[in-house]
Amino acid sequence: MNGIIHVIALWFLYGAIWFVPIGISIDRRKNKLPTYWFVFFTALIIEISLVYILLVGLSYISDQVAYAYIPPVLASILAGLFYFNLTKKLDARHS
Repeated sequence: MNGIIHVIALWFLYGAIWFVPIGISIDRRKNKLPTYWFVFFTALIIEISLVYILLVGLSYISDQVAYAYIPPVLASILAGLFYFNLTKKLDARHS
């Protein structure tokens, strides 16, 4: 039963990694700011790449399932920061 819970939690966590950039994009649209789709898709590509790199890197450290929870969380934070900071710079440049 414990393995099933881990599989379901990991499935949800890895399936929801795109929520951070899409959430920032929705907030920007609500505030009537441009979305910058190129930056959005770049953030998604960076996020997916970071998940893969972190997952492979952590698999060399340990085979414990607990290490599988780190990559999507860390990648979502970094991709969200990238998207947020880059759009702030673009907003400042265009205003």
